[in-house]
Amino acid sequence: MILDDWKLVARAPGRRSKVYAPWSLYHLTTDRSETIDLVKAEPRRAAAMAKQWNEWSTSVHARQRSEP
Repeated sequence: MILDDWKLVARAPGRRSKVYAPWSLYHLTTDRSETIDLVKAEPRRAAAMAKQWNEWSTSVHARQRSEP
């Protein structure tokens, strides 16, 4: 999910697992190549974006995320 200059992303599970990879957070203005994961430096932002993603995925009946 992208919100302003921030991107929150996680690899979806494969066929044999229901567990997603942990979230990663990138600041696209300063890190266009998405090489610096800021999820630990920006935990509140990551949590707020994850909450928005979960609400959206529920509203569209998408596959629900299982945390690692």
